[in-house]
Amino acid sequence: MNIIKSVLYGFIALIQIGFITIVFIINSLTRKKAGVMRHIYSRRLQYEQSIYSSSNLLKHSILGVILGILFIVLFIYSIKKKQNPFLRIQLILGLVMSLLVPIVINSNYFINMMSYPYFIMAFELILLIQAIVVASIYLTIASKD
Repeated sequence: MNIIKSVLYGFIALIQIGFITIVFIINSLTRKKAGVMRHIYSRRLQYEQSIYSSSNLLKHSILGVILGILFIVLFIYSIKKKQNPFLRIQLILGLVMSLLVPIVINSNYFINMMSYPYFIMAFELILLIQAIVVASIYLTIASKD
């Protein structure tokens, strides 16, 4: 059973890395292919008028910070309870991702990229996956108690 979990966590990590890689590739294609650029540009306008409007981006940033605080609290709790080191690593990764979401949303580096909404989507999906991983580890720990 441990081997299956290890393989599953490795696969999840590859998916997370793949999301970031794909978005950077899409962004580079916007400079090389006119069709990709037109599609990404029209989708960017569409997303900026709906889910990624200014007020919604503020909510996304606040949610990322709240999740970061939650990961810090869980990390401190896991240290006090001397829980699994793998859990602590996953909590640190969750903390990093939760802090990267507001950085991606508010950084001029990403805002100036054509694929800006896709970067937000990718980092938020990675954060969601990381939260699910942490929750599954906690559920596994709770079922053993």
